[in-house]
Amino acid sequence: MHRIEETDSPVYVGRGAWHRLGTVVPYGTGAREGAEEALPWDVLTQPATYYNPIECEHREAPGQVVLRRDHADSKVTPLAVVGPTWKPFLNAELIDLGERLERLGFSLDSVGSHSGGRKVWLLLETGPDASWEVGGSEHRAYLAVLNAHGGTSVGDGSALALVETDVRVVCANTYAMVDAETKKRGVRIPHRAGIAAAADRIVTIAEESAKGREEYRSALRALAGKTVGIDFAGLWEGMLEPIAPALPADKLDPDYAAIQDSRATFISRSLGALEEIHESPTLDGCRGTALGVFESFTEWLDSGRSARGAGQLSRLGFSGPNAVVKSRALDVAVGAL
Repeated sequence: MHRIEETDSPVYVGRGAWHRLGTVVPYGTGAREGAEEALPWDVLTQPATYYNPIECEHREAPGQVVLRRDHADSKVTPLAVVGPTWKPFLNAELIDLGERLERLGFSLDSVGSHSGGRKVWLLLETGPDASWEVGGSEHRAYLAVLNAHGGTSVGDGSALALVETDVRVVCANTYAMVDAETKKRGVRIPHRAGIAAAADRIVTIAEESAKGREEYRSALRALAGKTVGIDFAGLWEGMLEPIAPALPADKLDPDYAAIQDSRATFISRSLGALEEIHESPTLDGCRGTALGVFESFTEWLDSGRSARGAGQLSRLGFSGPNAVVKSRALDVAVGAL
């Protein structure tokens, strides 16, 4: 379910969403321009009140605050009832943040809200080369900023969250998918007093991310230039080392021989799959180079450690469950330069 309500007006750059709601704007639309169109409102807080039928009057509810859109129409449904320590991260702050991230090289892909403004997102592409194909479908790398206008805890989504993802946020379902990613490997900032410094923290993280991606690209360019004197099997074995069955330190260990055989079998089978991937059409652009060695290995990892299912080069860098292994593999490849 998309949960895009009448009061939500998401904006998508260049291509629309599956639900065909919202506005599609031209490629190159700036973060501020797109966000101001998608979020032409903000939030405000006011004391929660209740009606006392005995005294026939409204009274303030102690310890409760209503969070609502800054809309002149009093009939607009409140977004949430929160505690007195709950601090909003305003749409205006999100728009300013988008502009700051844009100056770091990120570009707007989509921005909007769902559930009447209770959940807000800002999705940015990470760079001009952050796209690839898998099985004929295009995938892209994004930096997602999610914000909740309401909720009671970080666990239920009441946080400002940041994560790199390949999921395009366009609705409630994709928002939930990315929100789940933030809980596993992203940054989540609760709506407390520290939310005031959240934008600076996110920009610092994004700067480090951009720097890391540039270092990653520089390393790949260096690997692409290495075409002679490459020990393919030796490099692959070095990359396999961290995930191969570990030999006992004591050669007298009764299981040493069995583990040694298991290790040899694992390396032999893995090398066969890596050679197959290296000769596949996927590696047409870098076969025979040190980059081809590294990309064959990342392909093998991302396709379930086999030659089957391989069809994309690594474009997200070191994200996901294989991040540490990929980082070590790159160190092995660069060490051969």
